Amino acid sequence: MKTDTEILKRKLKMHAEKIKQVKDRREPKPGELATISLEEEFGDPKYL
Repeated sequence: MKTDTEILKRKLKMHAEKIKQVKDRREPKPGELATISLEEEFGDPKYL
């Protein structure tokens, strides 16, 4: 399967723009990602 790099670049840019819209977005502390799930990080009440 061949990857279309232009489509991939466009999708990554779109994803980055969506991430920029997330309120309370912050950079993790070193080692923090090893202990916090994505659900916890983004505040999904189902996982808190």
